[in-house]
Amino acid sequence: MAMENIIYPRPTEKFIYEKRAPVDAVCPACGGKNVKRYRVIMYLGPKIRTKCQDCLHTLQTEEPTVADQWPPYWAITRSGRWKPSRVG
Repeated sequence: MAMENIIYPRPTEKFIYEKRAPVDAVCPACGGKNVKRYRVIMYLGPKIRTKCQDCLHTLQTEEPTVADQWPPYWAITRSGRWKPSRVG
């Protein structure tokens, strides 16, 4: 058995979805108020995105903080206390 199966067991839900938190903002593209903030994985790595759910306009893409708990694991170098070397 692989270690990831112990830490993250197979989901039992029929559908898996990301919870989207409503944000008190107005979309500058369409004027809609259906704006939500949620976690995403993209080519630049894990991010937090604020996006209009009506026209899909992205209002903000930001780096996650420890409080966001995204990703569920953090590299030791992201804590801010680790001083990277010039070598790597």
